[in-house]
Amino acid sequence: RGRARAELAATGLADLAERKPSALSGGQAQRVSIARALAIDPDLLLLDEPFAALDVSVTPAVRSLLRERLERANQTALIVTHDLLDVVALADTVALVEGGRIVAHGPVDELCAAPPTHFMAEFVGLNLMHGQAVETDVVDLGGGLRLSGIGEVSAGSPARATFPPNAVSLHRHEVGGSPRNALPVVVRDLESQGAVVSVALEVETGGAGVGAGVGLGSGGSGTAGLSAGAQRLRAHVTPAAIAELNLLPGDRVVASIKASQVALYPVHQKS
Repeated sequence: RGRARAELAATGLADLAERKPSALSGGQAQRVSIARALAIDPDLLLLDEPFAALDVSVTPAVRSLLRERLERANQTALIVTHDLLDVVALADTVALVEGGRIVAHGPVDELCAAPPTHFMAEFVGLNLMHGQAVETDVVDLGGGLRLSGIGEVSAGSPARATFPPNAVSLHRHEVGGSPRNALPVVVRDLESQGAVVSVALEVETGGAGVGAGVGLGSGGSGTAGLSAGAQRLRAHVTPAAIAELNLLPGDRVVASIKASQVALYPVHQKS
């Protein structure tokens, strides 16, 4: 009883110790489940979306409790989650599951910095593009489109590039200035996210429209014959920029990304 009351107090439910389970809210019942799991000192703690039913005002405290317990007891936990904060706050290693299969696994920092799939990239809030390295700092996306960035990849080997959505600016025509990548894209969707608008974009696969003849990185020649298939990215821009460009789905524009904001990584081939 003493241990049970201590765990209820740790999850903020000491005053509900005498309450019947049927009188608990969903969030309270969730916290009781966590308290019950901690009370038996399990060898393996299984947590399936442990904070899904909790109020946002309660979640940080319960997450901190779990982190402290896992660290103090050097306990192993298997956590299923769709929340990036759970991953970075609680996990040492990530296993990425898609279609019922583990498609990647490794240290949290590595997978978040260099996401191996588009799902993982979206999960951590990055754009991900695939291609083949033609120089140590240039990736060929196909059809002459090239992306310059920071990193070191091996010429002739598969490579990936990541960059944040707020590193992307949109223009009706290609712009100059500091070293930039210029991608001819089609606007697929616009979604308001408070102070910014998230613009879903698709790299042009043909030579028509504003993208025709746009060079990329170290001298791509245009969009004709893009062999890598339609690659997608997102731009986070201000509502004022959307209004100035009069941007609508279906419009062809140029996505400009500074090379200094593009990270390049090799793709390790499976044996």
